[in-house]
Amino acid sequence: MVGVGHSGHQANDPEAEGVQIIGRRVRSRKIAVQKRGRDLEMDGGFSAAWFAKAALDFFKRGPSGADRKAADVGVADQAAFLARQLRASFEEWSGGPQDLEQRAKWAVKLARGFPVTDASLAAMVDARRRASDEEQRAADDARKEYHAIGDLVNPLVPRVINPDIKRFWELTEVVAVDGQLRRAWAHMRPCLYSLESASASKD
Repeated sequence: MVGVGHSGHQANDPEAEGVQIIGRRVRSRKIAVQKRGRDLEMDGGFSAAWFAKAALDFFKRGPSGADRKAADVGVADQAAFLARQLRASFEEWSGGPQDLEQRAKWAVKLARGFPVTDASLAAMVDARRRASDEEQRAADDARKEYHAIGDLVNPLVPRVINPDIKRFWELTEVVAVDGQLRRAWAHMRPCLYSLESASASKD
């Protein structure tokens, strides 16, 4: 016979009680996991959302004042170095090249120095990433003028202006590109002006 209690209800089924106990344990573990998940998010540094928010906050704040000052000095140093290198290309002529012979010789000296000046420009541009807005503008302006010079001079030396040829500036093909040399030189002054503006931050 199946046992019946004094109240008339059927006695507790051990198997049913076991299922209930397991169910309570599963719910308890689920609650614990949910709580731990909340704790991890509150602690910070664990959830992907926290990392994303921290990164956005950092970029919004930008570099510190000390970092920006250090970057400004880096831009200024490279700008001053590049300006000296460019000036060396026309040091023979205090006012810059005045005629075709001088412009052709200047183009040769400038082109020979491009490996060095390109490296200085790259260093300046790299330093400007965390610099002040003023330094960034000056560096960008200098870079624009520098590339304009290179775009005009690079195709000419030595394909057209060949310094290995005696009195090369008298060649017909060199005479024909004098206008291009004049335009290249016209970019030198604003380039130097921008470099001097960038290097002034050291003072």
